[in-house]
Order: sequence, then structure tokens, then C-alpha cells
Amino acid sequence: MATSRNQLLCKGTSSLLKQVHLDQRCTHSIASRYKHTSSSSGNHVQEDAASQSDIITPSSIRSRLDLTGSSGSAGFPLLSAPTHYTQLFRNSASLPSVLFRRSIITNHNFNTNKIVSKLEKNGFQRGQAEGIMRGIKALIGQHTSRIRKSMLTTADLGNESYLFKAALTELRTELQILRKNDAAALAIRTEIISREIDSLNQKLREDIANVKNDIAIDMNSRKSDVREEQKALEIRIQSMSNHYMAQLGDMRTKMEAAKWETTRKGMVAIFISATFVLLASRLLMSREVDKMPVDYIDPYVNHSNASNNTDGMVPDSFVVSHRS
Repeated sequence: MATSRNQLLCKGTSSLLKQVHLDQRCTHSIASRYKHTSSSSGNHVQEDAASQSDIITPSSIRSRLDLTGSSGSAGFPLLSAPTHYTQLFRNSASLPSVLFRRSIITNHNFNTNKIVSKLEKNGFQRGQAEGIMRGIKALIGQHTSRIRKSMLTTADLGNESYLFKAALTELRTELQILRKNDAAALAIRTEIISREIDSLNQKLREDIANVKNDIAIDMNSRKSDVREEQKALEIRIQSMSNHYMAQLGDMRTKMEAAKWETTRKGMVAIFISATFVLLASRLLMSREVDKMPVDYIDPYVNHSNASNNTDGMVPDSFVVSHRS
């Protein structure tokens, strides 16, 4: 019977410790979520480190509720006397006295009657259940007070929100002023740039017009130079053509003169040759007549008409000379 009650007590204590550990984790998560991030965070960390030794952990409660200890004659000292459990918790050397101080908080973080009833159903006595409930309440109150210390109050939150809104309004005003100043400066700079662009465009147009005029003048001068060169070249070609034509005419004249001279000389030579031939033939004929006899009758001569006329191929001079 004592063993079954011991087992039930161990099971109830383990479930209670698990619930306490879960509540502690929840309180730590809430504290880390809503922790204030002001300049006093370093002081809060130091206070947490200083009060770490006073925190009731499940391991400390388990060490206080060690049911396997050898104190007592029966081996289960917690169940030997009704007041032993509360005396153990009230011992100043076992747990801090903060567990049993009367809490000034009027509201409860959980249903104390329900916890005590469950503990009594699991085999705990009334004093033991109330002691465990007070320990859980003190643990939750301690963590809640730590969370409240690290969190902002409503007044502080209102002040901080007011300061934030004022700073935000001031920042908005400054941003609007800076935006207006930047817009004005940008407009002035844009106007200056537009004027510079207009002046540059005007200067560019003037430069382009000057370049066009210079190019036109250069083109006209070049065209006039080319025309003059063409005219000079044409004049030179014409003069060379005239010179060559004159030389060609002279050569033709000389050729014609040489041709007429050659023709004249040829005709003179032919005439002289014909004269020499005729004279030679007559000389030969006269020599042949001299060699002929006196009574020789020329068969080609008509003797009947010899006194009046000469006929045939013998000339009259020959006949006359023959008659004589």
C-alpha cells in the first residue's frame, strides 16, 4: 500500500514538475518576446543574473522532494507525519523564504483549487497540495514580476509612443522641408542646365553655319581653281594641237614639194633620156646610110613618087640625102 502511494506520489510530482517546467518556458518566451529594448537592458540582464540563484527550478523541487532518501524509520519520511512536507518546505535551508511570503497580487494566474484538488486525488494530503500550489504560485509570480520589470508600463508605453509620434512628426516635417529644398535646388539646377543647353545649342548652330560657309567658300575656290586648271590644260592642249598641226602642214608641204621636185626631176631625166635615145638612133641610122652602096634601092621607098613625096617608114631627110 505504501509502495503504491509512493508510486502515485512520484507520478503526480513528475507531472507537476513537467507543468511547472512548461510554465517556466512559457514565461521565458513571453519575457523574451516582450522584453524592453531600451538602454536599461544591461541593468536588467545584471538583475536577472543576480536573481538566478533565487529562481525555483524543477530540479530544485525534485531535490527537495527526493522520495528515495533514508531519513525516517520507514523509508518514506514525507508520508510518516502530516506536517513533515510543510516543515520541509518551510525550512529556510531548503527553499527561499520568498515561496511562503504572502503575495500582494490579488489575481491568480491559474485555478488554485483545481490544482489542489488534482493533487489530493493523486494521493497528496491537503497540506502537501497547498504547499506545492503555493510553490507553483510563487514561481509563476516571480517570473511574472521579472517579466513586468523587463516590460513597459502603460504610462511608459504612452510616453514612448508620444515621443515616437513627435519624433516621427518632426522627421516627417524635416523630410518635407528637405524634399522641398531639394526640389527647389533641383529646379534651379534644371533651369541652369536648360540655359546652358540652349546656349550650347545656339553656339553649335553658329559653329555649324560657320563651318558650312567655310566649306562653301572652299568648294567654290576649289571649283574655280579646277576650272582654271581645266582651261589652262585645254589651252595647252589646243596650243600643242595647233603646233602639231602646223608641223604636220609643214611636213605635208615639204612632202608635196619633194614630190613635185622628184616628179620634175624624173620628167627632166626622162626627157633627157628620150633625147639621148633619139639622137643616138639618128646617129646610128646616118652611119648605116653612109655604109650602103650607091645603086642600092631601098625596098621601102616608092621610086615613082620619090621625087615628090616620101612614103613608107623612111624619113624625108634620109631620102633627100640618098638622092643627093
